This record gives sequence, structure tokens and C-alpha cells, in this order.
Amino acid sequence: MKRILLMLSIGIVASCSNSNDDNVSNNDLLNASISPSSSTVMGGFNNDVTFTITKDGKTLANSNYSWTASSDLIVKNPTNNNNGSYLAKIIGTYNVSAKDAKGNSLSATVEVKPSITDVPEIPFMKNGATASDIKNNVTWTLVSETSKKITFEKGDFVLQYIVIYQNSNVFDSVIYYNKSQNFDQTKFVLYCNERYVTQFEGSHWNFKNPIDKKYCTVGFDLMTVPGNITQKVLTYTLYGY
Repeated sequence: MKRILLMLSIGIVASCSNSNDDNVSNNDLLNASISPSSSTVMGGFNNDVTFTITKDGKTLANSNYSWTASSDLIVKNPTNNNNGSYLAKIIGTYNVSAKDAKGNSLSATVEVKPSITDVPEIPFMKNGATASDIKNNVTWTLVSETSKKITFEKGDFVLQYIVIYQNSNVFDSVIYYNKSQNFDQTKFVLYCNERYVTQFEGSHWNFKNPIDKKYCTVGFDLMTVPGNITQKVLTYTLYGY
């Protein structure tokens, strides 16, 4: 009788062990696929991109896996309990990966394209830039230059690099505006939202300049432009930290 009970116990343990092994095997990412493997969304909005993993014709639970992204500019959706749900709004191409307990992984790409395509990118911003730095890096047409202001144009758009402090020769502010029409604030809010992460006070953003990794602030200001016209402009202030 004892021998029969022992054999039954062993059989139960072996059965449970095989069941667990089967469960892990069924959830591993070998021969699994992720969908969408690539996706494209428009910038400036909190686009929800949710990934699905399938294997042998079955959808696997995203909670079985560890999810990571290639940049902190694409983040897990806090309003979606699905582990494979991300929010993307900043222009760029990102990788999202899922990894199982055995170290197998799957990855997908998310491309965020600009919604505003008729506004030229600012070609150069750097804290502590000299006049030579600016002229060597800006390919727009040079219109005028003084010791405190350098002005460039490209089509309908104007860039002015300005020295804020009186006894300095360092250009630490950039003014950007459309010269032939009143500033379209709605368009430029979207322009900023798809490029800069932290928005505050509705019309200002903080971001880290990709050129020198220093912090910048951009926001809307009123300015008198050539033709004695007062209009809204974008003002970039460059910091040294």
C-alpha cells in the first residue's frame, strides 16, 4: 500500500513538473511573432501603439514578458494596463522589445513622422556659440550681421541669433518667425509638441539640445519684425547646464 502511494505521489509531482515546463515552453518567444513589426504614426499627439505576440496561432499574454524601449521618448501607456502598449509623439525611430524568462526576445520598430512638414528645422543651436560657429553651421542665406545679431532667411522663414548680455560675444538666444504672415501659433504648437518633450504654461517647452546636450527653453513672444509689424515669434533660450 505504501509503495502504491509513493508511486502515485511521484507521478503527481512529475505531472506538475511537466505541466510547468510545458507552460514555460508555450510562452517562450521561440518561433513567436510580434505585431505590428513596424508602425508609423504622426508626431505631436499621444499615439497609442499596442503590440500583440502570437505563437502557434494563439495570442500570448503580454504580461508574460519584460518590455523595454530604445529611448525614454517612447513610454509605456499609463492609461492602458497592457504591458505592450506605448505612447509615441516625438519625431524619431524607436525599437520596442519583449523578452521572455529564457532570454529570447522579439522587437518591433515605431517611426514617428512630423505632422508639420512645411516649417524648416532650425539648423544649429549651441550654448556658447560664437559668430564663426553659427556661420559655419547654418546653411540658410545670411541676410545681415552685427556684433549682437546675425540674421538668416530660408524661403518665408527668418532666424536671428542674438547676444542677450551686453558685454558678451556669445549668442545665447534664437528668434524664429515667418516673415510674410502673422505667426500661426496653432501650427507652431504642434511643431513644438512633436519635437520637445516637456511642455509648461501652455506655450513653453523645455528640452535637451541634441547638439551640446544642454537644456533649452522655447516659447512664444511678441516681437516687432521688419515692416514694423508686431507678431508672435518663437524664442529659444540656450542654457549652459
